[in-house]
Amino acid sequence: MTQNPGLSVRQHEREEVRLPVQFVIADEHREQVRFSSLSSAPNRYTIHAVATDVSRGGLGVRSRFYLPRMCEGIVRIFDLDETEATPVRLLETGPVIEARAKVRRVILAGHEPTYVIGFAFIGADDGLAGQMEALCERRLAGKRGGDDA
Repeated sequence: MTQNPGLSVRQHEREEVRLPVQFVIADEHREQVRFSSLSSAPNRYTIHAVATDVSRGGLGVRSRFYLPRMCEGIVRIFDLDETEATPVRLLETGPVIEARAKVRRVILAGHEPTYVIGFAFIGADDGLAGQMEALCERRLAGKRGGDDA
């Protein structure tokens, strides 16, 4: 029998993407994490980031904001190109996926504050898995030029 020394191990294959995301900190974590009104965060409990990879079990993002491990909240994934992700466009289109997630990994990645954050979905079901797969298929079709190309 193999022993797991407490390490987190990915259970799902990840697909590379470049999608805008928002993370809204859960009420029970808001005393622990709050952003200054002087920061570029949209509000005291929400960040904008870019998803770099997604899977049935979670996603990886690049963010200018630090989030502590085990912090929970709602992650919203938008089916837009990263360059289209203005606050107005995000409001107009709305998220294609919205799910509860927990921060599992945080790595500082560069001199400018850029963090690579790994999220795991909490209570993910087959419906969420299907949404993630459909999103990846749409993004892949878009890169190929769609089915009519």
